[in-house]
Amino acid sequence: MTGFVVEQGVVDSPSSSSPGGVFPVDGSVVMVSGVDDPGGSAVGWLVVDFAARGAVSSGSASAALAAVVKLTGGVFVGEIEPGQVSAVVDGPELPEGVAAHLEWVLGAVFSERRAREAEAAEREQWLAGVVSDAMAWADDHDMCERFDQFMTEHGLASRRRQFMATVDARLSVRVEVPVPGPWPSAAAAEAAATAAVTPEMVARTLGRRVGGFRRFGLAVQGFEVAGVEAQ
Repeated sequence: MTGFVVEQGVVDSPSSSSPGGVFPVDGSVVMVSGVDDPGGSAVGWLVVDFAARGAVSSGSASAALAAVVKLTGGVFVGEIEPGQVSAVVDGPELPEGVAAHLEWVLGAVFSERRAREAEAAEREQWLAGVVSDAMAWADDHDMCERFDQFMTEHGLASRRRQFMATVDARLSVRVEVPVPGPWPSAAAAEAAATAAVTPEMVARTLGRRVGGFRRFGLAVQGFEVAGVEAQ
């Protein structure tokens, strides 16, 4: 155990970070960063949930449920990523037979945790269904206001409705305006061009920009010509 010191959660020993998507073998002594206290680390023997390890290795998940039996005492259990793990060189090995027992015990812990998470997810889904049905019942029986008050008092989501808003948006666009001559002056030609702009011209020009103007339910309600210039 030469060169290995654990003091206040700091490892004074050569270590190597885990390559992307790969955890050290179970029973390895590791340092896991970003656990326990914010910015802290845990040093101890690593055990990774078997199914989660495979998911990370295949790339279908970025983190795995794992446990670190800390050398200083206690156990950290939670989801970690391979990048958080550094394998400690010359760390103390587990006594013979302990590794298998540790995997068995923590395997039961992992199974229980997954069962609790599945139960919580199922309950959330059930509650969402109940709330949805209650919202529909309140709408059908003109009790929307009382329903919202009840939900708020119990920390639950109140009704949410979808609305369609009609929005007047101001856009600027350059429109080609053919103006036949002759004209007595440039100012007269510009005035004629200004008067010649029509809503159809504006809609046609905008339609070329957005792939169809009226197809998206857009309409020109009005416009004003800010200026013209000869081409």
